[in-house]
Amino acid sequence: MNHQLPAWLLNFKMNDTESDTPLYSQLLETMKQAIQSGSLKAGDPLPSESQLCKWLQVSRTTIRLAMDQLSEQGLIVRRRGRGSTVASPKLHRTLDHLYNFTEDMLVLQAVPESIVLESIIFSAGLTIGNMLNLPYDEQVLRLSRIRKANGEPILLEHTYLPMTKFPSLETVDFTSQSLYRLLRDEYHVQMGHATETYECVSLSKETAKLLQTAAGSPAFHVKRIAFTKSCIPFEYTESFARGDRCIFQAKLTSNQDSVDFKGAVRYHIE
Repeated sequence: MNHQLPAWLLNFKMNDTESDTPLYSQLLETMKQAIQSGSLKAGDPLPSESQLCKWLQVSRTTIRLAMDQLSEQGLIVRRRGRGSTVASPKLHRTLDHLYNFTEDMLVLQAVPESIVLESIIFSAGLTIGNMLNLPYDEQVLRLSRIRKANGEPILLEHTYLPMTKFPSLETVDFTSQSLYRLLRDEYHVQMGHATETYECVSLSKETAKLLQTAAGSPAFHVKRIAFTKSCIPFEYTESFARGDRCIFQAKLTSNQDSVDFKGAVRYHIE
């Protein structure tokens, strides 16, 4: 073993080489523990495969198997010619209540950020009108934003809101304003529930560029209609969530006769 061995690899040094557990699995667990404990932080560079082989006196196949597993689990990012780094933790969205991106990120001590791509008024048309139960010629605001956590693009959102319910909404600067907080505090919306649908898709070149990932990358296409407590729709949102940055967890409750799915979302960081 080399005296330059990082502290987070010392646990692997103590592992039993005669164990039934393959060496690559032992190394995998050692590195996972280092990442989850914070010994290795998001963005930290990892030693090269050759350096790990030299330090640990194991085969390159052992190193590669462990690194492949870490990559598949989203714990590291591997870039050809640039080495591997620790990935930012994925965002878990627990589907059990109506969520607020900005407020949930603050609870997690993550820094929320919104980049407004457009805020325009136009006629609802048939599709948006049906979603919001509006006449096709009713005016709606389309608010398109990239939502970031700690500077990394996570979601692309297109939100539609009826202008009859929310006059002057187009004048608000949503780079720093939480939409739901504004609707609640200034427009006195009593938020009730939401329905959401999820579809796995491949990102178009344009959307992938906005989310700073590769075209064709997997993503969740989420459609949401939010309702007031009196069951009146007040918001329709279509969003694209990066599949490599988000995990969705459904909460199911049961009784003797049925299983109920409770919708909407909450975030917590893995």
